[in-house]
Amino acid sequence: MIDISDVTRIFAGTVLALDSVSLSIEAGEFVTLLGPSGCGKTTLLRLLAGFDTPTKGKILLNDADVTDVPPYDRDVNMVFQDYALFPHLSVGRNVAFGLERLKWPKAKVATAVRDALDMVELADKIDRMPHELSGGQRQRVALARALARGPKVLLLDEPLSALDAGLREAMQVELKRLHNKLGITFVMVTHDQTEALAMSDRIVLMLDGRVAQVGTPDELYNAPASPYVASFIGTTNLFDGQVIDSSAAELLVETGAGRLHCAPRTDIARGASVRVGMRPEHLRLAADSEASAVNTLPCRIEDALFHGSLTRFRCATGTTTEQIYWDWQKSAHPDDSIRPTEGSTVHLYAPPADMFVFPQEGAR
Repeated sequence: MIDISDVTRIFAGTVLALDSVSLSIEAGEFVTLLGPSGCGKTTLLRLLAGFDTPTKGKILLNDADVTDVPPYDRDVNMVFQDYALFPHLSVGRNVAFGLERLKWPKAKVATAVRDALDMVELADKIDRMPHELSGGQRQRVALARALARGPKVLLLDEPLSALDAGLREAMQVELKRLHNKLGITFVMVTHDQTEALAMSDRIVLMLDGRVAQVGTPDELYNAPASPYVASFIGTTNLFDGQVIDSSAAELLVETGAGRLHCAPRTDIARGASVRVGMRPEHLRLAADSEASAVNTLPCRIEDALFHGSLTRFRCATGTTTEQIYWDWQKSAHPDDSIRPTEGSTVHLYAPPADMFVFPQEGAR
C-alpha cells in the first residue's frame, strides 16, 4: 500500500509543482496519474521512485516512511518513457544489468533474467541486440528489466507514448495481462485519457499540482466532479447558464443553447450560475413531431468528422454562437440515407438524467 500525505514540491523556491497532494493506493491496484503537461504527474511519480524528495509531506510504502529513502533501497522499480536500454548490451544483459550492480549471485541473476523474459514472452530473444527488436519488443525488455528484481510496485512513465497506434493498443493488453498475472501495484503516468480509461482500476486526474478527482474510469466519465474533469475525460458540450427554478422534480436552467430541464439538485438554488454539460453520444435525433418538446435543441450542421462506426457532427445551436458536438452512431441508424448533411437543420434531444450540472463557483 502507498500513502502519500500532504506532499508539496517546490522547485527553485517559487515553482509549485505539487500542492498538498494526498492519495492512498491499495496493494495490487493499477492506478494512473493523468493530466496535461505540467500538472505534476511526473513529479509525483519521481517522488514515488525516490529520484526526488518532497519539499514537505510524507510518502509511506507498506507503512514504512520512504520519503527520504534512495531508489535502490525502495521496493519499487520504474519503466522509462524512452526505454533506457543499453544499445551495446544484449537483451539478457540489459535485464541482468541492475541485478549485477546489486551483486546478486550469477545463478540467481540467470534465473531472474529468464523468468522476467518469460513473463513478457521474450525468452527466445535473450541474445538479440536492442536494434534488432521492434518498438513493442524493446518496451517489453524494459518491462522485464524493471520486473526482474521482483518489486512490489512498478512505476511506468508514459510507457506507450513512443509506440504507433497499433502497437500502443497491443501493449495496453500486454500491460493489463502482466498486472493481472503478477498482482503487484502498477502506477502509470500518461497524458492520454484513452489509455487511462482502458487500463486503470482507478484514475488520479491532476491539474496545476493538485488532484482534481480520483475514481474508477466509470466514475470519472459518468460522474465528473467539475467541468475540467468532464472535458478532459472524453468530450463534453458545456454551456453557461442560470437556474430559473429548482424543485424536487427538476432543475431548470436558462442557457445560450436554450432552456434545459435537468435532474434535480438539492445543493443548487434558484438564481445560481451554473455550467451544464452533455456528452455527444447522449444526444438523440428527435423526430419532427418532437421539435417543440423540452430539451429539444434546433441545430444547424456545420461540419462532420468521420470516425468509422460513428460520425461526429459540429453544430450551431441557440441564439448565441454556442456550438454542440453530436455523435451519429451507425449501429443505431442502419438506414444511412437519413444521416444529416452539412448545412441541414436537425433537432437534438438531451435526456435530463444524462446532463451534468456544475456550480459556477470554483467550477473549473
